Amino acid sequence: ESMVTNAGLEHLRQLEELVYVRLEGTPGGGEFDARGLSSLAGLPNLRRLTLYGAGFDDATFAPLEELPRLRRVALLNTHVSDLAMQEFTGKRRLVSLWRVRPQVAWTFLD
Repeated sequence: ESMVTNAGLEHLRQLEELVYVRLEGTPGGGEFDARGLSSLAGLPNLRRLTLYGAGFDDATFAPLEELPRLRRVALLNTHVSDLAMQEFTGKRRLVSLWRVRPQVAWTFLD
């Protein structure tokens, strides 16, 4: 297990063939923010993304709109709002969007 920070995410830009990323934050969050996640926008082949942890909210979710091939997204115990999810799904064609919050589980399939 390693601690990933904004600086660590910047190194992912070099991995242009990367197709899957799973980021797991701590309960308090703060390891990465919108600036760090914007590093993922440079991954032209990223197709699947899992974000896990309370540190993720609408602001950290927004840079993901820049991923042209992203088709599968899983949000686990995040603070991403319903509105941010609706806006995100309205702008792209996803194969699946899976969201799990405490006491709530939704699966959306296109």
